[in-house]
Amino acid sequence: SLSLSLSSSSSVYKGVTANSVSLASVVDAWANSNHDNSFRRILAIFHHAVDKLRSNSISSSGPTSTQDNDELNGEAHTQNHGSTTSSTPLIAINTITCNSVLNGLAKSSKGIKAAEKAQEVHALMEDLNERGILQRAIDELEGEPANTKPNTTTFTLLIKCWGDAVKIPGRYGGEYAAKRCDEILHHMEEQYQNGENVKPNVITYTSCITAWSNCKSENGALQALSILEKMERMYILTEDEELQPNSIHYNACLSALCLAQTKETFEKANQLLLLKMQKKNIADTSSYNTIMNGHLRRDPTKSYAAIEELFQDMKLNGIQPDAITYNTIMNGLSKCGKNDAVPKAINLMDQMVEECKQNPTVTPTTITFTSALNVIAKSQISEKADPARKIFHQMLSMHQSRNDDMMKPDVWAFSALISACANQDGDNAERKRFALRLALGSYEQFCKSPEYGKPNAFIYGGLIKACGRLSVDQNEKGQLVQNVFEKCKREGLVSNAVMNIFLRSCPHHLKEKMLEGHNERRLPREWTRNLTKTSR
Repeated sequence: SLSLSLSSSSSVYKGVTANSVSLASVVDAWANSNHDNSFRRILAIFHHAVDKLRSNSISSSGPTSTQDNDELNGEAHTQNHGSTTSSTPLIAINTITCNSVLNGLAKSSKGIKAAEKAQEVHALMEDLNERGILQRAIDELEGEPANTKPNTTTFTLLIKCWGDAVKIPGRYGGEYAAKRCDEILHHMEEQYQNGENVKPNVITYTSCITAWSNCKSENGALQALSILEKMERMYILTEDEELQPNSIHYNACLSALCLAQTKETFEKANQLLLLKMQKKNIADTSSYNTIMNGHLRRDPTKSYAAIEELFQDMKLNGIQPDAITYNTIMNGLSKCGKNDAVPKAINLMDQMVEECKQNPTVTPTTITFTSALNVIAKSQISEKADPARKIFHQMLSMHQSRNDDMMKPDVWAFSALISACANQDGDNAERKRFALRLALGSYEQFCKSPEYGKPNAFIYGGLIKACGRLSVDQNEKGQLVQNVFEKCKREGLVSNAVMNIFLRSCPHHLKEKMLEGHNERRLPREWTRNLTKTSR
């Protein structure tokens, strides 16, 4: 039980003496419990054991400094974690105990608080070591040799704690936390060179690289790359196969360099790092996906040529694309504005559907189908409704036949379909009628099936646009626009974009009636109450 005390006074445990193994086991149990109170309990158990050791040291040899009589800083000492009477056993503390505590803090998801407490635990162990308290306790209580000094695991867990704090916003997150990781790694390297048993291992370097990568800044990216280069030098120096950088380390740096979105970092990612990975034969699907997404973020409208080149390079090198690869290519196609974007998107969809029969990692998802619909909606071709209908039908059919929610249509898929219909071009009245019916029918289908989600402003904007562009009868157009706009008002989803589309689409004589005397730029709260920040 996690609530068990370390006291040996209970009759159940008579004759059983708690020791360093017992202490580490209790701490590990709390660390693995996922209990809300595990963070506090681990600190309380550890500090309680430390207090007993220090009290025993003082009573045995007299106080050596005022520090011996001071309580440790930390919230653990504000809790009632048990009496320090003779009924509580004196327990030796060693490196394994300390590492168990640090591991518990690393698992606590407490961010900066866990990192600071971990640093305090480490500083306390260093202090007790320097004064010989830990070694005397080992000699007197256990009689067997045990290490009390920090080892590789100790420092790696410290780095893990600070690395987890990087994503926490505020003064002590971000680069501050990453710098602490860097300082600990540098200290380890110095100690190792001085003969201490603290050689950084692959987890140590990985944690440091990840910490800097998660800063999502130019400096963070360059620092991550610097540590990767340091790791390469360490591998050459020690000839330790475990220290040889692999795709995980390179991909973390690739991601950081691409996220930084500066010319310098992107060139380093695209030219230096990827080329090096190819030479080492460790470039993988994730590597290419990262670079493709980097191109997409840097210049969405001009990214497709580079993305397509990388895609061909993947196939030449025998690297299997996955769903993320295809989604990225489709996203690039939707933004490139090329005349041949639609046939390319349809061809990609056909490739995925065929390949996923043998390779599940390329199974198209809702995102894939929605991206293909967006390619059609934004294209220059006149006939958009029919290819959009076919893509949507393919998604719905695969979702139903496979019972796979990963390709279930959602509000964004329906919105993309309606948008494609609304953008139908050409003078053919029959095709316009087809597109209008498809848009209205898709909306009705969406509303009848709650599992697809709730309408949003984009759905209503697309519908109003479809009614305004595709209906050739003025009376019908006015009635349709009026009906859709009324529904949009009732749903509280009249965004600025919806209002602009409405003003362009609605017959002049109906505008004043539909606005109910309100200023078009100062709408009542009731009309906009359900808008999200992104749809305003």
